[in-house]
Amino acid sequence: MDNAAKDNKNAFMFAYLSLLVEMNWFEEVYVHFLPPGHTHSNLDQKYSVISQGLKNMEVYTLDHLMGIVGNLFKRMGPYTRQDVVTSIGDFSAVLLDNVYKLFGHGTSTVKGVNRRLHAFKITKGPNGRVGKNT
Repeated sequence: MDNAAKDNKNAFMFAYLSLLVEMNWFEEVYVHFLPPGHTHSNLDQKYSVISQGLKNMEVYTLDHLMGIVGNLFKRMGPYTRQDVVTSIGDFSAVLLDNVYKLFGHGTSTVKGVNRRLHAFKITKGPNGRVGKNT
């Protein structure tokens, strides 16, 4: 994921991932954030194709947009598909009363040098719970 505190590296993302472990959907979750200046992946390339394909176009309906995007990717292989998502849960509203303030997840001092943190593991502690294990 991008290493952006606003979108990904925030309390709600970590609370959601912790909930997945707490509810036994997963035994542990690893989350990795891309370092600044990362090389762009195939996904980044796809967004670039969409952005360039829609440049100077007016699109007024979802069907029109899906038609344009579908035509842009006709030769890009079977791994490209479009799905309509009819609803999205507001996990931040559900988790609001159970989210703790995060600290120390941006940088850490290693051998006297501040280092940006890019990988995290979420798992249950000795008390069988995710989170504060005291």
